[in-house]
Amino acid sequence: VIECLNQQLDTTENTKMKYITPALQKKWNSVGDNIVMEYGKEGYGYYFTDGQVIVEPDGSVKRGKRKKLDYLLLYRNNLPLAVVEAKSYDSEVEEGIAQALEYAELLDAPFAYSSNGRVFHEEDMLTGKNCEFGMDEFPTSDELWERYEKNNGITDEETEIIISPYYTSPDGRKPRYYQRNAINRCISAIARGKDRILVVMATGTGKTFVAMQIIYRLYVKDIKKKILFIVD
Repeated sequence: VIECLNQQLDTTENTKMKYITPALQKKWNSVGDNIVMEYGKEGYGYYFTDGQVIVEPDGSVKRGKRKKLDYLLLYRNNLPLAVVEAKSYDSEVEEGIAQALEYAELLDAPFAYSSNGRVFHEEDMLTGKNCEFGMDEFPTSDELWERYEKNNGITDEETEIIISPYYTSPDGRKPRYYQRNAINRCISAIARGKDRILVVMATGTGKTFVAMQIIYRLYVKDIKKKILFIVD
């Protein structure tokens, strides 16, 4: 019985519940920020893909495995700043680094973390530096944003544009991760003075939805009031 209880306590989900989630919630609590960790049949995590479409030899279609991240940390609820990959308490923290880096690149997050409930390992995608620190030392959202601002030379005026909100439809539809990447990159470029931007997206990936969100975010911040949207 004791052995079974020890094994249960060492699972990743228990480590997240007892150690990692409280550590993140303690520091990542500014108004408008969000720790995304949805619940699915495989436990808590953020599923950000539906899985690769696989066509079988007989013509039938199925989905591959969905990509799942343990935590996505959003600054002002729309800017991915950090991803956190969790491992069980008895694992080495380094075991989660490779996956954290992969997901951070996909989600345009500048900071990637791995944790086993005993320490955090940080990979700074902006500088290439890494470090480890205790569970009570996780940076706040404002601290990470200040580092992002400083590294990219972003002014306070530009920040106000970059953190402009998304349009939320009555059905609660949100941009997919690649749509959010496109929208955020465009808004950031416009905030920094660029006036010619090319967005290349495949058929069926939501170009109209992306354009609408860009227009909305520029409009609500009073940056643009007259926008001509021409569709072939």
